[in-house]
Amino acid sequence: MTINTILAAGVARGLSMNDAKLMTMGMWVDYIVEWNSLNGECKTEDRVAVQADFDAF
Repeated sequence: MTINTILAAGVARGLSMNDAKLMTMGMWVDYIVEWNSLNGECKTEDRVAVQADFDAF
């Protein structure tokens, strides 16, 4: 993930480039995460890690 993809994700969720000047990167990412949570964009499922997960890590 690059800074450009993070900025694009924020803009797609209603932030402006002017907001980027006023917010830290952490605030920007927090906004994206919160927006996703409130709008059902988080599709995480709990599961037990398998050996392939550890190998990929």
